[in-house]
Amino acid sequence: MPEAIPPVGRLAGLCGHDGTNWQKLNLLFGYYDRLAASKSTTTATAGTNVLNMDAVPAGEVWVVQAASMKDVNNATTGVELRAIVAGNEVVLNYTAAVAAGVPVPWTGQATLKAGDYLQGVWLGVTLNDDLYLIANGYKMKVA
Repeated sequence: MPEAIPPVGRLAGLCGHDGTNWQKLNLLFGYYDRLAASKSTTTATAGTNVLNMDAVPAGEVWVVQAASMKDVNNATTGVELRAIVAGNEVVLNYTAAVAAGVPVPWTGQATLKAGDYLQGVWLGVTLNDDLYLIANGYKMKVA
């Protein structure tokens, strides 16, 4: 005999039937907006440079699907794209010896929650180079 239908009101939409029992559903996500983010500097220091994207705010989850890094002016000895997740560095892409003005793309899926962010690292940069880090994907609100 199936259980009774759960009470309506504040539980409506939060319970589901698994075939035998009514139970609380998992956390719900909903598409909120596209993610279109960028960071840049036109006054890079010589050597290693790091650009951090804004951190994901509380109540949101960001799904990064593509990113690109570029040094407009000079060649670099390497570039690295990282996701900083719960304080840990997750390397998404590393490319050595990148020519001036050549974008280094990354595609995939990096799921970031509150406090997480993307980070771009350029190695062997010339003083005052223009560096760009661009990312896109989508944002979800946590219900």
